[in-house]
Amino acid sequence: MMTKRVVFLTYAVPMALLLTSLAAFLLYVPLMTAAVVGATVVVLILSFLLGMAAGGRRIRISHMTRRPSPDRTLQHDTIHGSIHQS
Repeated sequence: MMTKRVVFLTYAVPMALLLTSLAAFLLYVPLMTAAVVGATVVVLILSFLLGMAAGGRRIRISHMTRRPSPDRTLQHDTIHGSIHQS
C-alpha cells in the first residue's frame, strides 16, 4: 500500500514542476504566440488521428491496366509518328 508521502512525491511534485515551468515559459513568451503554437499542435494531432481513423487506406492504381488518356496518345503519336500512316 502506498503511503501519502509516496503519492505526494509521485504526483504532486512533477505536477508542480510542470506548472512552474509553464509559468516561467509564459513570462518570456507572449500568450498569443503560445496560443498559436498550441492550436497548431492540436490541429496536427487531430489530422493525425483522422488519418489513423481512416486506416491509412490508399487508392491503388495499377499502371499496367491504366489506359492512356487521349492527350497522351496524341502527344506520343506526334513525337514518334502515327502507327497508322497512309
